[in-house]
Amino acid sequence: MDRLPLRSRVIGTIILMITVLVSIGWMMGGFRQPYRNITRSTVRAAQPLSMPSDNYLAVAWLSDDLVALLRRSSTGLVGWNDQILLYSIATKQQQTLIVPHPPMCRFTNPKFMRRLPDGNLGFISSCLVDREHASDIFDSLYVWNKQTNRFQVVYRYPANFGAGRFTVAPDMSEFIQERPNGLYGELHRVDQNGDLERLYSSWTRVRTPAWSPNGHALVFAGTPVYTPPTPLHPLFGFGSMIDILYYPWNLYLADDDGNNPRIVLEKITDAFVGDWSPQGTWFSFTGEYERRDGVWLVDPMTRHVTRVWPDRANHTWSPDGRQMIFLQRVVVDGKEQDRPVVVNIELLMSQQ
Repeated sequence: MDRLPLRSRVIGTIILMITVLVSIGWMMGGFRQPYRNITRSTVRAAQPLSMPSDNYLAVAWLSDDLVALLRRSSTGLVGWNDQILLYSIATKQQQTLIVPHPPMCRFTNPKFMRRLPDGNLGFISSCLVDREHASDIFDSLYVWNKQTNRFQVVYRYPANFGAGRFTVAPDMSEFIQERPNGLYGELHRVDQNGDLERLYSSWTRVRTPAWSPNGHALVFAGTPVYTPPTPLHPLFGFGSMIDILYYPWNLYLADDDGNNPRIVLEKITDAFVGDWSPQGTWFSFTGEYERRDGVWLVDPMTRHVTRVWPDRANHTWSPDGRQMIFLQRVVVDGKEQDRPVVVNIELLMSQQ
């Protein structure tokens, strides 16, 4: 039999090597997903809302006309007495939402607000209670009904629980609550009886849960097992603390009951899941992916990734899913502030 020409043998060897590398990549958990970048288009298309820039911490688009913004307090104790502003897109007017202040609380503070499946506003309210020798913090999950202008306490957490971000089931029957717990993190399911059940208790850390609009899937950031790449400092443990602080997160998609978690995207620094688009076509996250910061959209079916904003801006979807509001960082009188801007994200995604 004649020997193959040298060129053919070289090409065949290269193809074989590529095949082996691809196989090894998949065996080790798959390669990271390529992404497209439309940040120039989104920033160029962004239209500011007719309201002053300020130190905004979060934003939630409640209805076609109504937007809620969480504004950091400029007076008093840092991290307390923040305010929720309500902004009308039609009238361009804003007002402060007066959050309940129980008499036992020295300070109260709203945080981690989001639009609920029924279109109302949900948020965590922290209450600082002074004791004889110490202080306790009591968190509660509140709902503000935009039709009746009334508040309802949905759940009261144990003292010093430290409630973080939460997600509510589409039928409003239960919710999943994040407990940051320092460098680590926990997720707890709260059923309609008010019982707390910890999810993924064997995992090193989990956070930022988000239920899909149809209730069939749950997305979150997590690390099942963490092995420190550097040894623990014998006195302070600094090596391990710094390692886990910058250790990359994975994004997971699980069934509606939290079972069967599988990786959607790997190796994201400081990943925070945002929310699903109302149609369930995308979910958002912030963090550093492929060495770039930003707000990202992930298609859970195809796993396609799109970078839609150049930094880790807080953001929200419009109720119809066609637009997004980003809190754009700007400099005003030498100070950094946030400016709410609107982007027709559906149009930009379809043009790319």
